[in-house]
Amino acid sequence: MTRTLLTLILPALSLLLTACGGTAPTEVRPAPPVLDTSTMEPLVAETLGAARAAVVVDPGDAQRWSELGLALDAHFFLEEAEECLSVAIELDPTLFKAVYDHAVLGTMLEREVGEVAARFERAGELRDDYPPIFARLGDFLLVSGDAAGSLAAFERAREVSEGLDYEYDYAELGIGRALLDQGEAEAAVERLARLHERFPGDPA
Repeated sequence: MTRTLLTLILPALSLLLTACGGTAPTEVRPAPPVLDTSTMEPLVAETLGAARAAVVVDPGDAQRWSELGLALDAHFFLEEAEECLSVAIELDPTLFKAVYDHAVLGTMLEREVGEVAARFERAGELRDDYPPIFARLGDFLLVSGDAAGSLAAFERAREVSEGLDYEYDYAELGIGRALLDQGEAEAAVERLARLHERFPGDPA
């Protein structure tokens, strides 16, 4: 008898709690950053202010967060940009510009190597035909001490560029640098010699 009563009472109690506001709380997102625009050029202040206002109007719009983040990055508010792009990606993980710039910011803000590599991997999943994704990853891994990972990234950039209508020579340069870093001087010289023949006046 007691069990029967509980079976009847519990669903009713659940409905009552829901009606009284017992639902799960709405997800709270961070407010867009507030900047001191008093010393900025008027056009810059207007641009950033408009981008921020757009987010305030609709904080659930991933594109607006992305545009604010990209605008902040363009004016060197890097940490604020990273924060905004993080929100944009959380709302819509398919926004390539947000994902890619978030990865690039990771290199500039010296985030953990594994975290930055994962950001570039996500960008590569969205646009596997864009060589700079892999070249920037290669640069970052090289300065982080991972020459093998850097070489793989630059080779990937070179592979991707082969399907395009231009040669991505920066990938070839990166391969040569990564090989040198691994002590493979002969293979590096072979790679770099090709570039030297094409660009004899380039000090790189």
